[in-house]
Amino acid sequence: MLSNENQLLVYSTHVKLSSSSHQDIARLLQQSLDWDEIVTAASWYAVKPLLYQRLRENTANQLVPPMVMQQLKKAYDNIAVRNMYIYATLTRLLSRFNQEGIKCIVLKGAMLADTVYGDIGLRPMQDIDLLFNKEDLSRAIPICLELGYLHEGSKSPQLYLDSHHHITYTHPDTDIPIELHWHIAHDRHPQRLRLTDDVLIKQWFERIRPVTLSKVEAWTLCPTDLLFHLCLHFLKHRVPVKGALFETSTALLQLSDIVRTIHYYGDAIDWGDLRDQADRYRITDLIYTTIRIALEVCGNKNDHSKLLLNIPEGSYRYKKLMYRRLMKHDDMKRPIPDELLASISYANLRSILRAVVRWLLPARKTLAKRYSVPETARRVYLYYLVNPYNLVITIFLLMTQIPRLSAETRLHKWIGG
Repeated sequence: MLSNENQLLVYSTHVKLSSSSHQDIARLLQQSLDWDEIVTAASWYAVKPLLYQRLRENTANQLVPPMVMQQLKKAYDNIAVRNMYIYATLTRLLSRFNQEGIKCIVLKGAMLADTVYGDIGLRPMQDIDLLFNKEDLSRAIPICLELGYLHEGSKSPQLYLDSHHHITYTHPDTDIPIELHWHIAHDRHPQRLRLTDDVLIKQWFERIRPVTLSKVEAWTLCPTDLLFHLCLHFLKHRVPVKGALFETSTALLQLSDIVRTIHYYGDAIDWGDLRDQADRYRITDLIYTTIRIALEVCGNKNDHSKLLLNIPEGSYRYKKLMYRRLMKHDDMKRPIPDELLASISYANLRSILRAVVRWLLPARKTLAKRYSVPETARRVYLYYLVNPYNLVITIFLLMTQIPRLSAETRLHKWIGG
């Protein structure tokens, strides 16, 4: 059973609300709610503007504390303004690429906000993701440099081109990164999500569709490929390459992306083709479990009843486990070091002991950073004495969170392989 606070968050992600849903929200607003928890969780899940939209349109919104409404409105306004800058940036880039005859696919937020959401203030974005045929990068990168963008990263551009799946550029006058992708995964992603063959990208480019974004001609994935990619994106964010066993940050926004895409494109989605893609990479259970969770969390069951009948169940056991974990956002304030969390995912005693030793006896530079003291200060050595005490506290926390860690470990292995 969801808490009243979580019910309100879930309602905020619904594409359409029935009259009974509006009444349910009004009923929730009459309860004693922890508004600090709601706003913090809405930020964690990246649904502040969606929550603002639902509260603003409800007839009982006078029950919302004025400071909360102001805070949510500010978040919506800030996102709308930032996204205007993002689309202005995208317009300049696409215009130049179009002039040179370079086709690129606009991915994720920059594609969804202006089309699927229909209101650029509702869909937060941090960067612009563009997918290219790799052979076109030799022409696309000079255009970025010509427009004043600089390479961002700890390695040389060539190293990223040789060993990664995207390269990032930023402009000195903005804080809007441009990610140039030539693939959607690399060899360090979890094994089941490591879709690194070129056949997939070639197929996607063969089926791209024209779209107008901010009055400029652009290209997007066909509806089926778009849905497939959004499911993969959701899953990859649940099992990060480093650190946590299972991550819930931005999960509700990503589920909202999936459901709004299904609503927007409707019958244009080829469910048989989606099944073929998932079967080819042996991730059918992951894809369909994700879609069912999205439809059940972010929509009215009556609206989706016919659709759910035609979608395979996926994994009921993991769907139930993931749903429970997604709605427990206690990783907002994770007290357990990522090094130890990562070792648990291997379920290997040696790796766990190695992580404990690394935690107890880290390099001086690591210890200085952990306790925010200058690396050259002599007192940094005192923290080698403090460190074991903190480790004991951490192990105690681990013991108290065994049920959660057990669930996260199972999800991590199921999604990541």
